Amino acid sequence: MRVVTFGEVMIRLAPEGLLRVRQVLPGRFEATFGGGELNVAVSIAHQGGQSAYLSSLPDNPLTDCLEQEMRKFGVDTGLLRRIDRGRFGIYFVETGANQRGGTVIYDRDGTSISLEEADAYDFESAFSGAGWLHITGITPAISLPAAGAARAAVEAASAAGLTVSCDLNFRKKLWNWQPGTKNRRPGS
Repeated sequence: MRVVTFGEVMIRLAPEGLLRVRQVLPGRFEATFGGGELNVAVSIAHQGGQSAYLSSLPDNPLTDCLEQEMRKFGVDTGLLRRIDRGRFGIYFVETGANQRGGTVIYDRDGTSISLEEADAYDFESAFSGAGWLHITGITPAISLPAAGAARAAVEAASAAGLTVSCDLNFRKKLWNWQPGTKNRRPGS
């Protein structure tokens, strides 16, 4: 059974070892790709299943690198939408040590997937031949357009008879696009 995952992939930057971001700037970070939905697609492919990843990304060399990595892991890249607006999101990860907890710093405003409305996606074609859609609660937290696209994906998958799974994966820091939300930035 083919599984389609839908969501945002970001560039993950982490200081080496147990250092904090402020301890390595200027300096070096380990750069990888990260995203819950992509992780699921890679895991399915690793176990011999068929998976495809659906997202909107900027049409630039970073997306070329991502596609190469996805193909290396056996994930179908045919559903990636390259668009001429937006950017890759970035997140910084500080690994916890002893009593110090880990920290994540997000930089996702203006990412390609956050700008795309639901009607930009051809969910009917994307789900053709698939049996399952997997999303997370992160995608609707990114922006109002991403929330609409996530909802439309679930509705289209359900209408096509796919099983739908959702990892709620609540990220308090992300729910800031809706007016009146506690985490909403002033002036936005």
